[in-house]
Amino acid sequence: MSTFEARLQRREEVAHATMAFHFEKPAGFRFKPGQAIDVVMPGAPSLDTGSNRHAFSIVSAAFLVELQQLARENRELRLIVTMTQMEKSRAPWDGETGPIDGRLVRRIVGKLSAPICYLAGPPGMVESMRETLGAAGVNDDDIRCEAFYGY
Repeated sequence: MSTFEARLQRREEVAHATMAFHFEKPAGFRFKPGQAIDVVMPGAPSLDTGSNRHAFSIVSAAFLVELQQLARENRELRLIVTMTQMEKSRAPWDGETGPIDGRLVRRIVGKLSAPICYLAGPPGMVESMRETLGAAGVNDDDIRCEAFYGY
């Protein structure tokens, strides 16, 4: 395992209570999609104090703005975003709302021939979505999963 130092360039709120942190890229640092890193802030409390604010799992997951830009640039990409708990949001939203459930999956995936579904996130979410996709008729061989631990 390698250790690098990097400066925080900026931070931005990407969703309610969700922040994106942008760091400078250290010389020699290489990162591939799907990998994860631990970021430790100097002087932050350790895990023994009960605080989880000193470590972040950073994965190569795109954010809404970036996905929307990709969808505008690529006619092959169809982006469907659904939001939950909109009553807690300060931002307006006129898209889908509610959880990703069998009804939504059947409505979207049912129109596609031989869909491949990619799931990435916390293990509980990945397993729940795998079950939802299966119940909606998606073949298990057509589901790709990656579970990220630690958040």
